[in-house]
Amino acid sequence: MSYVAVKLNGGATLPAHTHPRAAEMDYMVYGVLKNSFVEEFGSARAKVDVTLNAGEVGVIPEGLMHAQTCVAHEGCFFIAVLNSADPGTQLSQSSICQLDAMQVATSLGNGKSPSAATAFCQGGVF
Repeated sequence: MSYVAVKLNGGATLPAHTHPRAAEMDYMVYGVLKNSFVEEFGSARAKVDVTLNAGEVGVIPEGLMHAQTCVAHEGCFFIAVLNSADPGTQLSQSSICQLDAMQVATSLGNGKSPSAATAFCQGGVF
């Protein structure tokens, strides 16, 4: 087991990431947190938003890409408990950008070109 205490300012977002070796349980101490994740497989790729208020608990399955946003003006504080001493954290954008430009373009879909993928990875816009 491992845990991290997370304090976010209102409107702050933890970027999309995964924990490849652990599920995550978030306990909200104060504030309102929006946990967003994309369901695995399927052509619809349904995005799921789960809002946690103070005193509530949310669970994110092992390896599922997710991002978290504090939607409370006063900020948020939550405890994330992971069921592994070594859960790992893989940031989605920096990880995908380690691939070749054509692989990134294909992963981003919608006919993106390798040059658009390179711009994305360099912090540009499509």
